[in-house]
Amino acid sequence: MKLLFRKSLAIVMAVVICTGVLFGLGFSAQAATVNYNTASNGYVYNWGQRGTDATFMSPMATAFYQKNNTSLNALLALSGSSSESSVPSSSLYKKLQSLMKDNHDYVTNYDATKDLFKYTDCQNGGGKISSFYSGKAIGPAWNGNEWNREHTWPNSKGDKAGSGENDLMMLRPTSTSENSSRGNTAYGESSSYYHPNEESNGAYDLRGDVARIVLYVYVRWNCTNTGSGYNPNGIFGSGGVIESKKVLLDWIKSDPVDTWELGRNDAAESILGTRNVFVDYPELAFDLFNEAIPSGYTSPSNGQGSSGDSGSGGTQPDTPSQPETPVEPDEPDEPDTPVEPEKPTTPSGSYYQKVTTAPSDWSGDYLIVYETGNLAFNGGLTTLDAVKDTISVTINDNIIAANDATNAAKFTIAKSGDPYTIKSASGYYIGRTGDSNGLNSSKTTTYTNTISLNSNGSAHIVSSGKAILRFNAASDQMRFRYYKTSSYTGQKAIHLYKYVEAPVQTLSAEISGAQVVIGENLSINYYTDIKNLGDSKVKMRFTLGDDDSVTVTSYQIVDGKYVFNFNNLAPQRMTDVIVAELLVDDEVIATKSDYSIRQNAKNLLSNNPSSALKQLIADMLYYGAAAQSYR
Repeated sequence: MKLLFRKSLAIVMAVVICTGVLFGLGFSAQAATVNYNTASNGYVYNWGQRGTDATFMSPMATAFYQKNNTSLNALLALSGSSSESSVPSSSLYKKLQSLMKDNHDYVTNYDATKDLFKYTDCQNGGGKISSFYSGKAIGPAWNGNEWNREHTWPNSKGDKAGSGENDLMMLRPTSTSENSSRGNTAYGESSSYYHPNEESNGAYDLRGDVARIVLYVYVRWNCTNTGSGYNPNGIFGSGGVIESKKVLLDWIKSDPVDTWELGRNDAAESILGTRNVFVDYPELAFDLFNEAIPSGYTSPSNGQGSSGDSGSGGTQPDTPSQPETPVEPDEPDEPDTPVEPEKPTTPSGSYYQKVTTAPSDWSGDYLIVYETGNLAFNGGLTTLDAVKDTISVTINDNIIAANDATNAAKFTIAKSGDPYTIKSASGYYIGRTGDSNGLNSSKTTTYTNTISLNSNGSAHIVSSGKAILRFNAASDQMRFRYYKTSSYTGQKAIHLYKYVEAPVQTLSAEISGAQVVIGENLSINYYTDIKNLGDSKVKMRFTLGDDDSVTVTSYQIVDGKYVFNFNNLAPQRMTDVIVAELLVDDEVIATKSDYSIRQNAKNLLSNNPSSALKQLIADMLYYGAAAQSYR
């Protein structure tokens, strides 16, 4: 009798499955991918974009660390050193050096590099090379008069006459004027150093790029003050390659890896066999010098191990797919015991919106922004009239995200009669009392300003002394300041971005559907739509007929829905009504009390024109239940 029932049940459920998915639920799976453009010689073209943060590991990067049986977590477990002299002897330095050296299959000669930039520095096989510092279109055909090769780590300070000076990872294509402008000056922020953003006037932020290149050469080619790439002045200072450890790490923090760097790393690997690990895992720069990794740091790994690790991978995950419905009813296909995952992170949603129309009242919190350079006036400073008084910001569709960094840099504009006061987050009012270059700031003197918009949408902030707030993009300035009326137009325009508080998120929850899973016994997946759960706890309580209630606290998240499984439903209970209650923090939020397998089958067939077929299936289900009770 039991075997006969199973066969009947299989027929019935096959008809149900063919008729439609219960409650009309459907699912799909999607994954983020990189579309590689590969030349006939197997070399990959750079696929990235300058200025677009890389927040995922590329497939080539993931495969590289899997092949080498390592991961970010494994590397972070090794030790660096806070002393420059001791860093080369640290376990992390040695591991990174062997990782990059052992995979360096093709060490380029200097002449060969002329024809390789069309892969590494042309976007996806585009016709022109992007000059490293300025972004100017050059080449791609070699022309020593128009463009040449920039030694980001100068020959005079590193591996002279060695293979390191020919390394494609370190060499970058630049126009001849850019190359001669830098010479062999060390990178840095002080006046005697070379700032990599100078050539583009801040249009491109290359601070992190050069810092990560410097670290690559320092480790891969052992360019220390005692290593094989001998430089008696070491890596830091004017005799070195970059001003200081502080500048190096600040630049890596302030200018995260963009997809252009990640795409170039892929292209270089396709030629050389190795990668710059500091591009894939910039966190290692901090660990190498025993410095804390910045909280919330943007990275290709998103702070996770690569997929070579036994934990979660660094690549973007596929969307979970729908559990398959079993074809053979004698073989159970119940889902694995659900494990409660971490709840999806809900962003605050607050942001800074670009002001494009002058309001009747300017009062509010703002970021003062130089858009071309993606820089905002740092209102968190106590000395506001300073060189490089900025923070880096990311602008998307006239929006800047509100976070700890941007909120700490804001200015508050308040009405003071007809004019306005502008007060920094650090508590200083700003203005200018005379028509001259400079910036006055005080915690007690309430300097006033008038505010309007120019015809091009930029902000026109005029001090009581008539000087106008602008941005000076000169490489030795990079500052917000008031400039006199006779010359302010020689400085860069600024824009105001106003803080917008996210609306209060209200919890909403409902039971949106259910689906039968067939096995030795039946089980049912209940699908729920829950919005803005926050830190609250969610669970479901099930009551079958007159039985005691069963509470289920574990769930899966499938296509954005929270899925709870009610199992061990004996076949003879198909006609019994199940009461399902959704609880948030022990409070019943939603209830579904009209569900039974028999009734649902009838509902599914309600649109079938054959009443005889509907009655047959209903009778078979009823008969199966009765037979189970009888046995």
